[in-house]
Amino acid sequence: MGYKTWYNLTITGAKDEQEEADIIADLRETHEEAKCAFDDEGYGQTDLQWSNDDGDMAEFSKKYPHVLFCLTAKGDADDDMWEGYYQDGKYQLCHAEIVYPPYDPAKMVAYEVEAN
Repeated sequence: MGYKTWYNLTITGAKDEQEEADIIADLRETHEEAKCAFDDEGYGQTDLQWSNDDGDMAEFSKKYPHVLFCLTAKGDADDDMWEGYYQDGKYQLCHAEIVYPPYDPAKMVAYEVEAN
């Protein structure tokens, strides 16, 4: 079965909505994983295994150097969330940081059971 990830794609820098749609269509035609992962607007359709997502997206971004691609991803593990940015063959990964606020005794409140 393997590890699966849910993806969403956004594009910044396309000259208009038609170019954006054409770019997404091209990506979906170029990579079978993208065809399964996104709909025609870049919204996630299913979780899947895409073992070379970074390489595929970085390489594809060379075709449209004026466009910034952003993959937002959520893996099988609860803490596996990241965004990948791709432009003109380069990429940056930004992993989510889950931070709990520090304990503050001044924020403690009494628990009360509601009567029905």
